[in-house]
Amino acid sequence: MTSKKDLSERDICTKYILPDLVKAGWDMQTQIREEVFFTEGRIYVRGDRTTRGKRKRADFILYYKAEIPLAIARELGLPVFIIFDADGNITRPDQRVKHERDNRALLTLLNANIDLFPATITMGTDHVIWPTNIGDIVKNDFGGNYERLKETARLHYAQEGDLEKNDMFIAEWLTAASNENLRSPTLQTLCETILDFARGEH
Repeated sequence: MTSKKDLSERDICTKYILPDLVKAGWDMQTQIREEVFFTEGRIYVRGDRTTRGKRKRADFILYYKAEIPLAIARELGLPVFIIFDADGNITRPDQRVKHERDNRALLTLLNANIDLFPATITMGTDHVIWPTNIGDIVKNDFGGNYERLKETARLHYAQEGDLEKNDMFIAEWLTAASNENLRSPTLQTLCETILDFARGEH
């Protein structure tokens, strides 16, 4: 068995820390983010020149409740575009109750009068809600090409496991798809909706 001393920082996070967080009850989908920059870096001024210092990065950032950042932004009057999975495909009673509670809180903050578990993709001027999860929907957009694109991208990741939600891995296979002129209509519509919001076209 490989000693922890021989493992990279990423290996230790993936193999030891992340499983312990999940075992402790933290939700991978709504409460855990990996490799997150949480500062833009200190600005240094020397005469008429400025430079920015190194950004601070956390291996993990944990959110106690998914709706708290949105609630704070609303209270401050900041414009927010929110995207979340309704997880309507989850049937286990205890998890279903949790998702129902979270969805109700988010929809209340959005002032959106829709079903807690919408049957189709819901796109508003300031939100997009996926009925199950965006990953499955985007994969379906690529049909039979998805597995090929995924496995090609996986060649760059040695023996690392559970890459399905790894940001860099997702970016890599989406870039490969784009290079072949393959597009996800779902992602294109999402990007256009976000850009419209950012331009104030809502």
